Amino acid sequence: MSSRPFFKPHGRLEKTTPPRTPSESLGPAQSSTPSSSTSTQTHVPNDKPSPSTLSDERSVPDASQCPFPIDWDKIRYNRKPVPSIRYRQPHKRAINSKSQPSAIYRHGAQLTTDGNNKFWLCKYCHSSGHHDAALFASESTTSIIYHLKQQHRLEEFGYKATGSDPFSIAKRTTSLTPYLGSRRAVFNDLKFKDDFTDWVIDLDLTFRQATHQRTNEIFINYLEDIDKILPRSPYTLSSWVKEKWLGDSGRRVWLREKLHSAKSKVHISMDAWTSEEGTNYLAVVAHFLDERHKLQTALLDLPPLKGPHSGENIAKVLSTVIDFYDISPIIGFFMMDNATSNDVCIQELAEQYPTIRRENRLRCVGHMLNLIVKALLFGKGVSKLEKQLRAASDDERFEIWRKQSCVGKLHNFCVWINRSDQRRERLKQYILRAYDEGSIEHLYTRVLADGGIRWNSVYSMIERALKLRHAIDLFFLNYRHIGAEGYDISQDILTAQD
Repeated sequence: MSSRPFFKPHGRLEKTTPPRTPSESLGPAQSSTPSSSTSTQTHVPNDKPSPSTLSDERSVPDASQCPFPIDWDKIRYNRKPVPSIRYRQPHKRAINSKSQPSAIYRHGAQLTTDGNNKFWLCKYCHSSGHHDAALFASESTTSIIYHLKQQHRLEEFGYKATGSDPFSIAKRTTSLTPYLGSRRAVFNDLKFKDDFTDWVIDLDLTFRQATHQRTNEIFINYLEDIDKILPRSPYTLSSWVKEKWLGDSGRRVWLREKLHSAKSKVHISMDAWTSEEGTNYLAVVAHFLDERHKLQTALLDLPPLKGPHSGENIAKVLSTVIDFYDISPIIGFFMMDNATSNDVCIQELAEQYPTIRRENRLRCVGHMLNLIVKALLFGKGVSKLEKQLRAASDDERFEIWRKQSCVGKLHNFCVWINRSDQRRERLKQYILRAYDEGSIEHLYTRVLADGGIRWNSVYSMIERALKLRHAIDLFFLNYRHIGAEGYDISQDILTAQD
């Protein structure tokens, strides 16, 4: 997400913003002459209508209003009480008109706070206690139509039953063309909240990116009615994601149903992971064939792993996941790394669940290959080498690595080069020279340093160095050690035998 500041055109007058909420409409606006540095502000007076007047105006004015009991004290707008809310008296033209009132008034009541603004109260939401979602600003009826169609599934407004798959729902585009004609698609708070959360998850955005001021400004500047629902903080967005996952009708409940309709056993892979903040988590992933015999992979949970990474502790966390999804009768194999704590974990689970046996524990082939390759590269005592490197200073690490044959010397060279912009630039000049002379075929401008003793990164380091061999030889031929540079890399010169 770009961090560039948002610049407003100099000298452009800001438009007066009409009242959007009942609280903004309780009194007249305080006007001033607009200029480039001032804008019209809404003034909210302290006076309230007298109790007798308010009581009279809370009587149903005519038959056009939908008669249903209203608990006036429970009405909320933006989660705030609206003490001055009351029925809106119909205009004389509406009373004398022969046309039928909008169908929405068979399902709710038209209210106001000052006699001029319009709000609509949904009788279904209000009667069922969903007060935060019951009141709408009704200058336009499109959002009300959408609410009645999608939330209450009223066929007279075009509701048609569709698939209940939440992943399909998240990607499905809603159309109100039969009811809005050429008008723009209606804005709906709940639908936007659902789609916005999916957008953040699908694009793997950080909560700070998604709630950044620039993100909010782009939405607000080009979409109407959206500023009241946009999340303004990462914590709000985090609660939306949790609600989508943990709610009574959330994704986790849907996933549990999918697991129980699987055509195969549910196999589990798991591993511990540490975040940048140092919090430990246990990733639990399921692999199964769905009802169409298609292989599916799903993250079941990512619970925090508190305490030691012992087998008993891991089993305790894992059993919580198994119990929620109720999958112990259909569990197949467990794919884990080769740590001995995982042996203990399976033993603990086998004692708790009769369907789980010690033979259900599979060892990771990748980890086996890793052990084999490290033994080939560094010989015996790899664990001892790892401990020495963790405890050593920078200069000591160079000395330790130099003793690990040609791989260790190449490691030192790549690390040493990449620690300095000047060294990287010097090597780049030799690479360009060798490329122009035709002694190297691939124009890579830098070497790759391995990630310690992980074998796959060592392979990438060796592969790149072989392609740049002649440029590296030129670097060593022209290198003269300067004391201020610290470590003398000429000790790690790679010979033809290397």
